[in-house]
Amino acid sequence: MMITIEEIREIPEAKRIFRLFLIAFVLWATLIAVILRVRSMGEEITAILESGDQIINVASAYRSYPDLRQPLPASSSGTDSLASVSEIVEALGLRSRMSQLQANASGVQLQLDRLYGSEMREFLNSLEEKELRVRTAEVKTLSSPGGLVLNASFLLE
Repeated sequence: MMITIEEIREIPEAKRIFRLFLIAFVLWATLIAVILRVRSMGEEITAILESGDQIINVASAYRSYPDLRQPLPASSSGTDSLASVSEIVEALGLRSRMSQLQANASGVQLQLDRLYGSEMREFLNSLEEKELRVRTAEVKTLSSPGGLVLNASFLLE
């Protein structure tokens, strides 16, 4: 037996049931909207926290770099640095490929040409052993018949 819509409308409780259904539907839709908004806010908060972590990591890395404005220790200033660099260049047999070596107020300027990667590594290790710091460096890679070579200019402290 089928009930028609007309018969349902005649039932005294039908309007009340319809209103209850309508209220339940509105509450359900509102709850879904709130849940979606909370999830979206959670994702935004996660993104903000991740960017904050990235900023903290960058700041930590920046703070780990040495302060170049600090005065040089007495042992690595002026002619001592020049003599140390000259000793390193001589010991590694790089004198013929040194095109500039001079001391000035900001440190020791050095230019080496046609270095192989292993020679550059040895040179940098020797600087570290002598407690000399590279303040600035410009390194260019050139192609040669024997492979890639490096031209490097340094400002050392």
